[in-house]
Amino acid sequence: MPDPPPQPAAGRARRRQPRVKSPLWAQAALVLVAHGSERVAAAETATASHAKALGRRALFREVKACFLKAVPGPRETVASLHSSSAYIVPCFMSRGYAARTLVPQELGLAGPLTRLSRGARQAAPLERVFYCDPVGTHPRLTEVIARHVEETCRVHDLDPAAVSVLLVGHGTPRDPVSGEAARRHAARLEERAGFARVRAAFLEEPPYLKDAAEGLGGRPTVAVGLFAEAGAHGEEDVPRLLGLGPAAGPPGRAAAGDGAARIWYAGPIGPDPEIAEIVLDQVRAFDERYRAGEAGA
Repeated sequence: MPDPPPQPAAGRARRRQPRVKSPLWAQAALVLVAHGSERVAAAETATASHAKALGRRALFREVKACFLKAVPGPRETVASLHSSSAYIVPCFMSRGYAARTLVPQELGLAGPLTRLSRGARQAAPLERVFYCDPVGTHPRLTEVIARHVEETCRVHDLDPAAVSVLLVGHGTPRDPVSGEAARRHAARLEERAGFARVRAAFLEEPPYLKDAAEGLGGRPTVAVGLFAEAGAHGEEDVPRLLGLGPAAGPPGRAAAGDGAARIWYAGPIGPDPEIAEIVLDQVRAFDERYRAGEAGA
């Protein structure tokens, strides 16, 4: 009988800390922005799931998800808000071109805090837009990645101290910033200790995933996808490049290679329920930086 796949959700639920409702949030909207895809229904994405989970907690007046490459889009979503202010949190794994340029252009943002003119507001009540940092840049994500590796090790009876870790990002040679978050999380995992070796690898910039996997020597390896969604990159491209094939099965179950040099793929990080907590951390960080002087901050 095959080993069961890792169950990260249970671990996340046990570690979740109680959240105090901020008075700054009660009359504000929270909008999660993701890439989206024409291939996957937006309602079925991890971002939509996080938005629904946060909405059930009634921390904000309204919570919505929108997508650059699917519907609903950012403009129509923001235009539909009933709140006078809105936090926009990019559900991207880096501060790359999409987070730095595309989203601000799409929404007409002037920086982290944008005050909308009456003409720009039209019939909507929205007056201020708060643009937060992307979820993938938060240091807390390093621990989420570490737990995915540790859970995969537990399921397969691997010693974490003898395991190499591959953190797989998208990357692009056209934007050096795109790979920064993956490299920083890899460096933090290395400093954290507990694993034999930690390396970042990418789909579209050096070090390429296939080359990095082949250069790890004879150790067992656990790969984790730094992707916000369980989409084509996280569920198809990474397993294929690792030699797992299209029928690899649930993340963490299948392995490529022989003997001690086998590679397990723990899957993309984006669907983890703790991403919703990181969204709140990014909102809280925005408040501390830009809204500290307001009542109740």
